[in-house]
Amino acid sequence: MLLFDQSFKNDLYAKAALSLRLRAHKNIHDSFDDKVQRLAIALLHGTYIPPHMHELSHQWEFFHVIEGEVKLLIFDNAGIITNIILLGENHLNFAVQLPPGTFHTLVSLSDKAFLFEWKEGPFDPSYAKVIPEWSVSEQEMHEKNCVTFLESATIGEQFYFK
Repeated sequence: MLLFDQSFKNDLYAKAALSLRLRAHKNIHDSFDDKVQRLAIALLHGTYIPPHMHELSHQWEFFHVIEGEVKLLIFDNAGIITNIILLGENHLNFAVQLPPGTFHTLVSLSDKAFLFEWKEGPFDPSYAKVIPEWSVSEQEMHEKNCVTFLESATIGEQFYFK
């Protein structure tokens, strides 16, 4: 049996605080071959997840925010924001399932956020995600102020920093 308590969350937050990426995850599944991939994720304010999508027909994703506030941004193929969903504390929504082929990213609006992610397996790292040409790499994100843009972005704005 796996039990997820406050010390589990605190440990993952501590790992995120030590990471340059300001986030950490713990695989709950046993292997990449498992039919369902399960992850616990700790996000700290300021983390940047490049907008991306999952191209294979079985690569849906399900996010369940347990603590904090997260902004989910959905993009079209040109990087224009088509939808924004606020998840977690102080919001009506706490979970979302995304279909395959959906360009998206998450931003932590709170100092920290904790969520679970489920996705269909098996997981093949060579098909982990597709990052579009209009996205910005994690290495470039500081000079481009990507997180600041995403935190305040609204529907209809374009994510393009090239």
